Amino acid sequence: MLDLDAAFEDGADIDELPDNSSSEDAGAGPADTSTGYGAAAPTYWARGWRSILPLPRGQKFPPPTGYTGDGASAPSYADIFAWCEDHATGNLALAMPDGVVGIDVDAYDAKQGSATLAAAEAAWGELPPTVLSTSRADGVSGIRLYRVPPGTRLQGQLTMDGTSDVEIVQRHHRYVLAHPSVHPTTGGLYRWLDVDGSEISIPAVDDLAMLPDRWVTELRAATVPLTNGQSVDVPAILSTLPDGAPDAAVSKRLNEALTDLQVGGSRHDSTVKHVLALLRLAEQDHQGVRDALDVLYKAFVDAVAGDGRTFGAARAEFKRMLTNPRGHDLIAATPTIDFAELDELGDLVEAGPASPPPPPPAGGGSGAEPESDDEFWESRDSLRAVRDAARNRMAAPWGVLGATVTRVICTVPHTVTLPALIGGRGSLNFFAALVGPSGAGKGAAEAVARELVPHGPEIGSVEVGSGEGLAHQFVRRATPVERATKQAEIDGNGMIWLRRSVALGVAEVDTLGALGQRSSATLMSKLRNAWSGEELGFGYATADKALTTGAHGYRLAMTVGVQAERAGALLADSAGGTPQRFIWMPVTDPAIARRTGGPVAIAPLALPSAWPTDPWTMPVPAVAADTVLDAHVARMRGEGDALDGHALFTRLKVMAALCAIDGRIEPNEEDWQLAGAVMVRSDVTRQAVADDLAAAERTSAAERGSVLGVERDAAEGSAYEAKLNRVCAVILRGVARLEAAGKPATESRISRLIAGRDRSMKGDAMEALILRGALTRDSATGSFSVSAGGDAAAR
Repeated sequence: MLDLDAAFEDGADIDELPDNSSSEDAGAGPADTSTGYGAAAPTYWARGWRSILPLPRGQKFPPPTGYTGDGASAPSYADIFAWCEDHATGNLALAMPDGVVGIDVDAYDAKQGSATLAAAEAAWGELPPTVLSTSRADGVSGIRLYRVPPGTRLQGQLTMDGTSDVEIVQRHHRYVLAHPSVHPTTGGLYRWLDVDGSEISIPAVDDLAMLPDRWVTELRAATVPLTNGQSVDVPAILSTLPDGAPDAAVSKRLNEALTDLQVGGSRHDSTVKHVLALLRLAEQDHQGVRDALDVLYKAFVDAVAGDGRTFGAARAEFKRMLTNPRGHDLIAATPTIDFAELDELGDLVEAGPASPPPPPPAGGGSGAEPESDDEFWESRDSLRAVRDAARNRMAAPWGVLGATVTRVICTVPHTVTLPALIGGRGSLNFFAALVGPSGAGKGAAEAVARELVPHGPEIGSVEVGSGEGLAHQFVRRATPVERATKQAEIDGNGMIWLRRSVALGVAEVDTLGALGQRSSATLMSKLRNAWSGEELGFGYATADKALTTGAHGYRLAMTVGVQAERAGALLADSAGGTPQRFIWMPVTDPAIARRTGGPVAIAPLALPSAWPTDPWTMPVPAVAADTVLDAHVARMRGEGDALDGHALFTRLKVMAALCAIDGRIEPNEEDWQLAGAVMVRSDVTRQAVADDLAAAERTSAAERGSVLGVERDAAEGSAYEAKLNRVCAVILRGVARLEAAGKPATESRISRLIAGRDRSMKGDAMEALILRGALTRDSATGSFSVSAGGDAAAR
């Protein structure tokens, strides 16, 4: 690496010096050294960014709860400090501060963002140079950041001459995915670029260019009407939406909404307007609004989830549009509003305070809202029986279902497997996490499940122990006497089978964590093996010590009691896919009501008994096989999360269990769809656990983070001053030498004077030198010179 100060002292010609932008230090900073959120977030903080949010690596969702949307709070330094530890390798998102917006241009594939931007610049004037956050290499696509007057609220979408594919990113409805994130679909790395397309380090908020006044005027959002204090009962309104076949007006609006979902632009903004228009039609007694909203809901979920978002997140987004009280209040307050006015209310739903979240499914947190509980439980008699049994015994239906599925799996012969869709046959072995505070209802849920699915002596019920001990629950090695006399049935490996099915129970997740963290512990890895039906035994130098179960030679299911604040041991093994192998069911129930009268007897479920006696592969419906295979192809192409395969495999197992609960042995498409509803509830519950755990960890880290933050701020301030003074000295010496050589000191030549590691400081240093009077600029030529007061410093 070239030392510029030393080169000047040796009398080198400045024009002969190599351009450091191509050296190993070029653009030094996060672009070269960061691998994730933990390394980059402190730099963003130092450069004026505050809402620096972590995301899963290679994903756009979900952000931490409570820090996005209209009226969201900004995280503290302690929050970000904790996230740096918890999400060190995660993606990084920036929620825009007040007074900053992004212009997001999509110019790839068939998108027309480049033409839209060009048309706007022709009409309103060229945009000033600014920074661009992008993962693409087309030179146009990406988010351009600009400052605007504080409090400015712009439209959500830019449309010119019928073209769009340009969105306006603002704090109330979107955030910017930024370096060092990884694009979820292409795998490209996000970078910061300047106007010339050169990669730069993280920009400072105060250095962003201002959006021209004409652009602000043209893009300013319409004033959102007041609700005049009107407040309505949203659930009551939704329950009375007109049904029947959509009439002409409803059909027309629905077709417009479906078309807008396909033509690009902001699907969120356009769908908000159509949802409000349909609600207005309902207020005027037009028929078929309920069916139209249902069609639009499904189309929106398919379109948004196709862009890489989870189905649960897409469902939750639509439901927020539909249930946010702001829109309903406005409709009630303005009964004579014209439909044309609705098209001007682009971010109506987002304008008001966020709607209160639904009751937390498991002790707090939030997440994607699953389908209606009633719709799930009423879908068939067997599920209704599970729910009614839970209600009768004052237990949570989802928790009872989790425990019931686990017990049902134990009744399925070990000879029954899932088809070899990918690799070999699939095991039905199953894990369930029953989530809730201590004493909240795990015992009650399991007690109800025992009455629904009573186990006989052929199924062992034991507490979990070590990894080595799992095989001991099924087999023991025959003694020499037994082998000689054949007093017992011995298999080909010399094993005597004690049982073929075992139900493991772990009362507290702490126990599982403690066992898994012992020195040389093998429990977690062996549990993962068990979930897949793999060999449970270990190889020993002495053969007579080894126990052998063989693959698919046993049936194992396990329940674990989980308190959110103690779930770290289980969630920490996410790299190995352990959390994805569980279904997470809440044992709390926000809708529970006091039972009237005494408890009634619970009739056991009518489970199938005619299982094939020979090894048998359970058939799966084509839609399930297609989903699993398509997802596998995407993962093999690097377009998905490898751990998603565990979640789909778990859904297949849930499908098989729901089929058995219904008294059948061959699953159908409805079983697969219902299993999807269970997995949505599981995802919501697991995310709530993760959110609660993170909140607890942030609280414990807050004091430590605050202290370190003060120390870091002081250290960064001192380092900044030292670096600024060093760069100022380099600039002054370089300009003086250029003057002595008769060469103009242009800004580009000055940039070449500065080492790559210090180039981000050039603007601050130039401004400081001009303010001190040490450097002057010739307005005619644009070149700089050392003023009289700066001669001594230059020497």
